[in-house]
Amino acid sequence: MICIFDKDENLRSTLLQEEGFLHWAEAKIEEELNGQTSMDLSVPYFVNSPDHPGSGERNHPDVHWIEVENTLVVKMTDYNRDEEYFREFVIKETELDTEADLKIAYCHDSAIAELNDEKVEEKRPGYGSDSGTTARIALQDALEGSRWVPGIVEDLGLSRAHFFHESRLACVHKILEAWGAEVRFRVEVSGSGIVGRYVDLFAERGADRGKRIELGKDLMALNLNISSENLKTAIWPRGKGLKSDGEEDLDPAAGRRVSIAEVEWSQALGDPVEKPKGQEWIGLPEELEAWGRGKPGQKRHKMVDVVFEEIEDPETLAQEAFKLLQELAKPEVSADIRMMDLEHQTSHEAVRLGDTVRLVISSVDPAIRLRARVVKRVQYLGEMERTEVTIGSQVETTLELSREIRREVEKEFGKVAPITWKDSMIDLLNNEIVSSNAYLYMNTSDGMILFNRPRDQHPDEAMQMVAAGLRISATKDPEGEFIWTTAITAKGIHADAITTGQMKADRIGAGILSLGGKDFGAAQLFLRDREDNIIAHFDGEARSWNELRAGAMYAPNVPRRTTLEDELSTTSLYVHPVAGDDVEGDGTSSHPFRTLQRAVDFIPEVNDATWDIRVIEPTKYPISEHLEIRGFRGDGIVRFRMDGVRFNGWVRLSSNLHRFAFYGGHYYHNGQGHPRTPEGPIATFHVIRTNILYMENCCVSAEQKAEHAMSATYGSFVEAHDCYFDRGLRNGAQAIRGSKMYINNCGGRENGEFGAYASINSEIAISGDVVDQKIYCPAGKGGGTGEDHFFWYSTWTSEVRVPSTYAGRKRSGLRVAIPENKILTAYPTEVASWRGQGGDTDDGRGWHVGRLLQGAGFYPHLLAEGEDGYGGNHAGFVWFGNINFKTRLAGRTIKDVRVQLRRAPRFTPDTPKEVQCWLHNYVRQDEAEDWEPSRVLMESHKVGSYSWNDERRFTLPRSAGERLAKGEAIGLAFFHEDWTQGLEIVPRSVVLEVVYE
Repeated sequence: MICIFDKDENLRSTLLQEEGFLHWAEAKIEEELNGQTSMDLSVPYFVNSPDHPGSGERNHPDVHWIEVENTLVVKMTDYNRDEEYFREFVIKETELDTEADLKIAYCHDSAIAELNDEKVEEKRPGYGSDSGTTARIALQDALEGSRWVPGIVEDLGLSRAHFFHESRLACVHKILEAWGAEVRFRVEVSGSGIVGRYVDLFAERGADRGKRIELGKDLMALNLNISSENLKTAIWPRGKGLKSDGEEDLDPAAGRRVSIAEVEWSQALGDPVEKPKGQEWIGLPEELEAWGRGKPGQKRHKMVDVVFEEIEDPETLAQEAFKLLQELAKPEVSADIRMMDLEHQTSHEAVRLGDTVRLVISSVDPAIRLRARVVKRVQYLGEMERTEVTIGSQVETTLELSREIRREVEKEFGKVAPITWKDSMIDLLNNEIVSSNAYLYMNTSDGMILFNRPRDQHPDEAMQMVAAGLRISATKDPEGEFIWTTAITAKGIHADAITTGQMKADRIGAGILSLGGKDFGAAQLFLRDREDNIIAHFDGEARSWNELRAGAMYAPNVPRRTTLEDELSTTSLYVHPVAGDDVEGDGTSSHPFRTLQRAVDFIPEVNDATWDIRVIEPTKYPISEHLEIRGFRGDGIVRFRMDGVRFNGWVRLSSNLHRFAFYGGHYYHNGQGHPRTPEGPIATFHVIRTNILYMENCCVSAEQKAEHAMSATYGSFVEAHDCYFDRGLRNGAQAIRGSKMYINNCGGRENGEFGAYASINSEIAISGDVVDQKIYCPAGKGGGTGEDHFFWYSTWTSEVRVPSTYAGRKRSGLRVAIPENKILTAYPTEVASWRGQGGDTDDGRGWHVGRLLQGAGFYPHLLAEGEDGYGGNHAGFVWFGNINFKTRLAGRTIKDVRVQLRRAPRFTPDTPKEVQCWLHNYVRQDEAEDWEPSRVLMESHKVGSYSWNDERRFTLPRSAGERLAKGEAIGLAFFHEDWTQGLEIVPRSVVLEVVYE
């Protein structure tokens, strides 16, 4: 149930999936742990006008209440607390989609929106008390004067926070950080109004009920990420600053700090690890062998330096450092999961935000077993099978762990002041200056000059001051002359490096700008207008801008959109299956693409223009490919002009709020299924969640290799005129799961069951010429082996609409010769990259399993330090373990070999890099550190340049397919002798297609 309130908080309507109520087409709620919560709501909406007659449907009278700044209240369930509560969302944007007949509302959590718009001048909850204060009191301070009040606040101990001229939402986040809390916003509804708004704080949302997410039970899709970026095997801890002897007035943060040099640990005495006296760091031996750098037996620690500002006791310092190190010595793991919510079947299968779950996939080697918390959950109201969750292992980031350690220390020692890079730098400089000496010389020619040693004892540090300025040196050249690296004159300050807490400048010119890092903390960049208002903010910790406005943006998760110029006229894209080129071609008639897929991928995902895809010499060369069309939206149209084309493969349209049209062509299924349908081939044309597919004069045959010639599912609509749907193992044309199909003057023969079949709340309308009370319709055998006498059938939840009481009438189309070309499509089962020697950094020589890399990686921080910024060269290997190419291709004539890939937006900067593709016959194994992967590579081909997110197919010579057919090669590799041609390839984007006879 969803309630709609107007801007004055009057209840205006209720959405229910019941007759008479305004109902929703889709309601998606996305919630992050201590993060953003949003809702996307779409409702049926029909526009009736001369240029858009619509469907004749009438709008629900309450649909006009879906407008900006009105609010939606959704009843939700917290199964961990066994209670129902209400969440309020404010509509921030609406969109009218006339093609899909939908009105879409994009909503934000009202608490986040409201609390972000109100400011707190200054409050300091907990300051003035030795022990601090409770989270409830701090929350009262943050919410005072607003419409929100503290709700359920668990006992979170005592701490402090400082609010200064910032939003109430920012104050709430400071409370979450200082008290280690997790937040929930809710409203209370009574009668027809909202009577209360509450902010709840919990020590931890969710629970651990032993829930297992497993392949074959509820796991549908997985994206697993494992990172060792913050992994450390040793820690060098430092405690509170110590006063120097005889200088009681010095800042206690200056000089030396408490160390663990005097702490001695022995495992024989029950200590966790060995640490001899005098050693100022703690290491983990097992983690050193597992993750350290170097050869076995010669491993070197990955060490981190951490300051615990308030710890004065060396033993306590060692214990707290060891706790932190145990967390840092684990790789970070996160996973995006699409799963079926089985809660409606069995209550213990529920997965809620904050829950601890176990991900188990035993069918891969090594098996994946991960225990982690649900940090993000996406639910679709009424659609249990579409639940999506993101889980993150309990290996947190270094910053998060440091904060956790700080909270633990505060419980025992009081509030810990945050340590900044500047504090540490001041400590270091104070130590250097206090421990150094000064010998002063003065004369009229040199002015005042100081050395660290007497002049006759070869000083190597100097500072000179004259009327014109001051200069400093800490190095000499080979001839013994000082190299002055820092100077202060009337013209300005000149230095190799400047360390400062705050800098003001009218203008700054720089070649390299580096913000943030382990010495500085997360980068924070603020841009202001003339009135001193912050107009843009980049937060390095969140890795996000608060707001961006751009004329054009290119990113993997930002859909491309057609321009006004595109919409002024129809654009034709040309394909030639033999002479075309998917890498260098541009889709013109003189430089055509090679595949239909490349033409489809060329069109922006948000399309408001008209595109025609045309095949050059359509009757001469057959097309063999698997065509995937997905994720399009907009009020444009893509038309396939396929007259005379013989197409061997399948066409799959999924998740499109868009129009597509196919004119002409013969389409034959080749027997290979889609990777998302492991149960087997579904249909020659498989239409999934696509609102409009128009077909005219198309002959579609399943060739008794797929269940159906045409299948429309999950709310799709198909309109077909003068088409033929033949030889489905089950049906010619099927509409299922809320889909609709209109077939006019269509025929088809030799289908296993029915010509037209409707099931699970679907409709098929049959129209056309009538002769002797019979109307054209595809026909089937009714599950037997006899004649085609079974035309249509619907289950009791569906309907086949036929004029009057007409019977079916057979219609056979002209059957052209099936192309002799067959297509074998292979998807990777394993990828790994070998990192060789070379470059400025050791970024992990040896195998990197799961990443597909070519060339050397680029490290910006090395460039900032004066190096060239590159690591060692990589060779990336791809294996297709579930396909024996020799068995499938032996004795065949290879006609074409195509490879598709997408370059990942990382590893190296976004400049074009040349891809060099090889074949290999190598089985991965442990290799010596100096192993050269080029020894196992064969048949090199430079196939074109790729920028970030470029996804294209390239063609390999037929000889590559012949090597696969002979068993001389089993996979692909990517390696370039020029290590600067570094790039990363998205493993799941790699597709190998071999066309053969």
